[in-house]
Parts: sequence; C-alpha cells; structure tokens
Amino acid sequence: DGAPRPGVTGRKAAAPLLMDMFDALTAGEQGVNEAPNREEVDPPAIALRAGARGSGPEIVFPRTGVELFANNDSDRGFSLAARGGVRNYRWYVSGAPVRVDATSGRAIWRPETPGFYDVLVVDGQGRQARSKVRVRRAG
Repeated sequence: DGAPRPGVTGRKAAAPLLMDMFDALTAGEQGVNEAPNREEVDPPAIALRAGARGSGPEIVFPRTGVELFANNDSDRGFSLAARGGVRNYRWYVSGAPVRVDATSGRAIWRPETPGFYDVLVVDGQGRQARSKVRVRRAG
C-alpha cells in the first residue's frame, strides 16, 4: 500500500529478492568458457515479462485501485500517462474525452466531483487499456 515500514530498506528487503531472481534465471547454466548442454538445463523458475512490440497500451497513471486526492483548486489536475502501443493516445474518463493541455501536450484530467471513475486510453491503432480509480477530496 506504499506505507513506510520502519527497519525495512531496499538493501535488506529488495536486494535479496533481486539476487534470488537472478539466481533463478541463471539456474543450471555452466561456466563462461563451457558450452551449455541445452538438454540438461532446466528453464528458469521465474520469467521476466518484456513488453512485446505490437502490444497495446498500458496505463501507467492512474492504475486500477488508486485513490486520488484532489483539492479545491480547479486549475490543477492529474496528468494521465501510458506506455506501449502506438503513440497519439486519446484519453476518456467515464466516457468523456480528456483535453490535452496546450502548454505541456499532456492529457490533464480535472475531476469535478469525488467518486469512482473509469479511465480509458486508446492508442493510435485503436487498442485500449482501462483502469478504475477513486477520487477523494483532500483535507
């Protein structure tokens, strides 16, 4: 949930996990100068997902389940972000198109009321990604 955890650091928690993943990926490999015998090598226990070319967009912000806290300043908003797919993204929130800010060129969503919203991004080839978020008033 993103809450701080006293006494838990990247060095103590994340680094050992990363090393375990590397070990799993290289399990069964032979020395550098030896040719591996492919018939004897087991596949790694963990496979890392790589973004395949030609895949659709992925919403980076806001992801499903996120609670956004909006203040009463109507000039501020949330910058929507996606990756993958073909650029020239079009954004919609609960069916309404989101305007692109003329200065930054980014889609800025300014929710008018608290509540639950469906966020949709459509890439240049018509492929879609969705997320569901909640907006709450700050303070």
